[in-house]
Amino acid sequence: MRYKEKERERELEIELEELKKELEPTPQVRELVAHMERIPVLYHEVLLHFQRFKLDNKELVETSMAQESQDQSSTPKKRHRKR
Repeated sequence: MRYKEKERERELEIELEELKKELEPTPQVRELVAHMERIPVLYHEVLLHFQRFKLDNKELVETSMAQESQDQSSTPKKRHRKR
């Protein structure tokens, strides 16, 4: 019984590492965020550009957000059972 628990712990650790890798931002995003934290004008310029993009491309943004919410609702969440 203890062996199965240890094996399950290893599986969960591997799964956790994979999920962390998926959530980790790219080097370019990390660099951008670091600069935005130090340069307030850059932060506001990026937000301004993003808001303009959303206004200019409203249909694209709405379609993208609809697809994302549809993807999230159709993907069953993994639930781990206690053994």
